Amino acid sequence: MKEDKYDMAISPHRSHRASYSLFLSRIPFRVGFDRAGFSFLYTKTVPHRFDGIHEIDRNLSLLTVFSQYDEKKLYRLPEIFLTEEEEKKFDVFNLKRKDYILIAPGSKWSTKRWTKEGFASVIKHLIEKGERTVLIGGKEDTEYVASIVSLLQHKDRVINLTGQKPH
Repeated sequence: MKEDKYDMAISPHRSHRASYSLFLSRIPFRVGFDRAGFSFLYTKTVPHRFDGIHEIDRNLSLLTVFSQYDEKKLYRLPEIFLTEEEEKKFDVFNLKRKDYILIAPGSKWSTKRWTKEGFASVIKHLIEKGERTVLIGGKEDTEYVASIVSLLQHKDRVINLTGQKPH
């Protein structure tokens, strides 16, 4: 089996396992947060801040160790490229106009999920403001999202696409 050789690793994870596995991989340049478990195994560390900074910006701060780093060159707007099948799904629900708010309440880790009541409260507020709301997620999120929808009075004002595949 051919081993891949890497020159650098940038890890936003703060687990002991991430630090240790990167160290064992013998990657010569390893960047991680100073508050990571076993952070001493990184060759460079960056302060992990909890001062209201957005998670994306916190993770991008790992790039500041590079001399070429220029915050002005960062592109922060996400782009989603849909397949033709996925585009058709949007047509079915008349979602082409981009006049809706997309919410993905699920999480792989239940401990990182916000409360059902919290999501229901936000959705209720959006409905009251006349916003169209679309809920998305994988099959594993179906039950959780259904429990959120069950808390709403105007269920018909929410499009729940959780667990659905494009047709």
